[in-house]
Amino acid sequence: MSNATPSRQPRKGLRTRLIEKAERKIWSENDRLAELNGWRVVKASLFVRRYRDPRFDRLGLDPDGGAENVAAGSGGTHGR
Repeated sequence: MSNATPSRQPRKGLRTRLIEKAERKIWSENDRLAELNGWRVVKASLFVRRYRDPRFDRLGLDPDGGAENVAAGSGGTHGR
């Protein structure tokens, strides 16, 4: 009889471990590059990653969407 507490999650099979290893190998360079640039990496599903640059989150905070503040009719030659 064992004193070990049984795990709630079943032990991963060989097939699952091989798939996870292949996935890590495929995405390792992209994941490393994303992390070096400060991006968030989300494993969406099997062999699918989502990369998110947090700077995009700040665009919603800028009311004019990053447009330059140029008054209409101020010195341009358009419309003449």
